[in-house]
Amino acid sequence: ELSVTGGPPGIRYDAAVVVYNNKLIVSGGANHHQNNTWELDLSTKEWNEKTSLTSTTPDYARHVKAVRYGNKMFVWGGNTSGNVQKLWQLNLDTYQWTDVTPSGMVHPNRYYGVAVWNSKIIYFGGHDDFTSTGNQNVVTEVDVSGSTYTRIVKIANGASGSPPGRIV
Repeated sequence: ELSVTGGPPGIRYDAAVVVYNNKLIVSGGANHHQNNTWELDLSTKEWNEKTSLTSTTPDYARHVKAVRYGNKMFVWGGNTSGNVQKLWQLNLDTYQWTDVTPSGMVHPNRYYGVAVWNSKIIYFGGHDDFTSTGNQNVVTEVDVSGSTYTRIVKIANGASGSPPGRIV
């Protein structure tokens, strides 16, 4: 068992989690729709709640996944009192949140897989609450190398030769 001080954050599941500079960053999650951000220093074993420097904070709470690219955590979609179709960026040095949703960004908002490859975030599959298609097999790529992000659909849902839609 890990002995820690400070906090801890409230009990949650389906949270966005990354590691950066020997710190575990936890944001969002379900158990009464948590939309706060906590940091666990893995050296000192101390929890600290982090506050955004701006009033802009994500409107997601659960069914999200996070990836880290450099000093930024990216979180897509999710669900709170409604379904969310936004890409949020958290600067892990300043804890400032920014809505960086690319124009035309559409991808299932929950139960998707996600990975980082070079400067690209690649999303796969998931469940789409916005259309009647339900589980999907789409691949979406977002290039995060510049100051503005672009979305490129790599494989559309139901493309010839692709397996049936799925949740990850």
